Amino acid sequence: MESLILDNPVFNVKGQGKDMLLKTLELGIACVGYHKFSGFRLDDKKGIVLYWTDTEKEGYQKFMLESEPKDIVDQVFEAVSHFKLKLEKNEDEFWDLPIDDCEVGNDLGWRVYTEQWGHIDEDWQPCLAIVPSYLWIGK
Repeated sequence: MESLILDNPVFNVKGQGKDMLLKTLELGIACVGYHKFSGFRLDDKKGIVLYWTDTEKEGYQKFMLESEPKDIVDQVFEAVSHFKLKLEKNEDEFWDLPIDDCEVGNDLGWRVYTEQWGHIDEDWQPCLAIVPSYLWIGK
């Protein structure tokens, strides 16, 4: 069964490791109604922004071929492991920051997400974004 292209997809998954990232990218691209990625751009606040169609947005880099999650997971995992975001303590980014004022530990992972209406940065052409994100482990 083909997936539908939704006008209002919601996707927000945190995890750790390359295997889980592959499964998350597979589920994420299916949830937003596409099957392959056309390219990406790096954004210091939104992270690694993956596109389902070409864009003229500054910084966009086209993949040589349209790519499935299995084709890009190694590059994406390596990139997100070393990506430095400019995060501030606002409501949206709070969940990605380490927490040090309670009885939990922090372990660095990632978060794959969409924003309102399935967009990223109010743009309809990206399908998913990935940021480094701390996983809170405790009680």
